[in-house]
Amino acid sequence: MSLILEQLPMAEKFRRLALTVTAEKGEFALFGLFFREGAPNVWDLNVSAPWTDGNEWGGLRYFAKKLRYRLTSEELGSLSRIVVRETDDPGVLALRKALPVRGQIEYLTNFRLFGRSFREAYIMVSQDPRKPLDSSAGSPKSRRPRAMRKAAPRGARGTR
Repeated sequence: MSLILEQLPMAEKFRRLALTVTAEKGEFALFGLFFREGAPNVWDLNVSAPWTDGNEWGGLRYFAKKLRYRLTSEELGSLSRIVVRETDDPGVLALRKALPVRGQIEYLTNFRLFGRSFREAYIMVSQDPRKPLDSSAGSPKSRRPRAMRKAAPRGARGTR
C-alpha cells in the first residue's frame, strides 16, 4: 500500500514549515520526510542546514518546538524521529546533486540513502544552501534521479 495519498496533506504542512523556517533561520541543504523500509508506519524528518551544522541538539530542540505547534497529535504520532545531518554528509550531497528541489514536493520510492533502504520520501528542499534554487522555477522534470535508480531493488519502479 502506498502512503502517497494518505500523507500528502502532512507533506504539504512540512513544505510550508520548510519555507517558514527558511525565512526565520536561513536556507536548508535538505528537508524531507523519509519512510524507512520496515518502519512501523512512521516517518523520519531529515534536515540539514548550515545553521544546524555542529549544533545537532539545538536543531533538534528547534524543530521539536516548531512541530509541536504545527502538527496535530495524530501527525506527531506518525513521526519516528528528527534526524539533523551535516551539510557535508555524503547522502545529503548525493541527493542534492541527483534531485535539486526547493519550494515543491518531490516524491521518491524504493531507494537507498544514508546507509538505509527507504520505501518512500517526500523531499521539500534538496539544494546547495549557499546557492539556493529559485522556488518559482519549479523542479526538474518528473523522473527518478539516476543515483536513486541504481539503488532501487530489482523490479521496483520509482513514481512520483
